[in-house]
Amino acid sequence: MDLAAMRAYADELTARFEKLRAGATEMRARITAVEATATSDDGFVTVVVDYRGHVKRVDIDPRIYRRPDSKRLAETLTSTIRRAIAESNRLMTEVASEHVPAEEFQTYHNLELDTIFGKLDEQFDAVSKGELR
Repeated sequence: MDLAAMRAYADELTARFEKLRAGATEMRARITAVEATATSDDGFVTVVVDYRGHVKRVDIDPRIYRRPDSKRLAETLTSTIRRAIAESNRLMTEVASEHVPAEEFQTYHNLELDTIFGKLDEQFDAVSKGELR
């Protein structure tokens, strides 16, 4: 890679970093404010989760007790919680994608360690060989 290309790449990285740094505080505030709600197909269970996927609230309509079925209730709760978590992840990715590529955010958010360390290894190899990507 010639000197001009290396400078162009360094300028690109610097610009991306500055954009990320400038928006990081606002992005963090918006991400940590994410709350997602999901309601079961039958409408009897509503779940609210925060940005971490932690359950903040579960509302159960008393009509659910007209047909007591603990197995069905457990399945309904589980699927509704999963849908709320998926919506939380979608909302966070939407916010983060204004500053970082959505795919990259999801990789780090999901802690896909093999992918993360693989990318780092590639970057270290490139630097050690005098190549920049």
